[in-house]
Amino acid sequence: MDGDHRTDTDAALSDLRAHLAAAAAAAAGDIERTAEADVRAELERAEADAAATTARAAELGRRRGTAAVAAAAHRAASRRRGEILAARREADERFRSAATAAVLHMADEPGYPAILDGLRATAIALLGPDTVVTEDPAGGLIAHTGGRLLDLRLATIAVRAIDRVATEPGEEQP
Repeated sequence: MDGDHRTDTDAALSDLRAHLAAAAAAAAGDIERTAEADVRAELERAEADAAATTARAAELGRRRGTAAVAAAAHRAASRRRGEILAARREADERFRSAATAAVLHMADEPGYPAILDGLRATAIALLGPDTVVTEDPAGGLIAHTGGRLLDLRLATIAVRAIDRVATEPGEEQP
């Protein structure tokens, strides 16, 4: 009987994972495209600023010497790196915000009761039959039994999914 219960739970979780992955992937794709365009635009602006600064520094260098040119070029490169990092941080925040909103929006979807049933079944499978399950008003649920707590709120699931996507092997982190 335990095997059947685990199979049902695994199937419910599989559907939930697939739905979460699809929602996160769609949101991530949109955010990534926007972020890439923003980073490219910011990089072009930064490179244009750096080129202008470098040109001014070269003129100054001709008048004041090589040391001044090197210092200005270093400052321009540092500023450009800072601008690029700031653009990446902003893009990451937009991605996280949009992906979280997409997951939280699942509570408004017609299939939400099935997702909630799957979360409830998972909680009971993990914590046992005496588990007390409380629905979260924002979506998802919290389950506890004895001293154990399982947080399956949509907001928590969103953070975990985003963190997992953000740390997938082979991807560069901002």
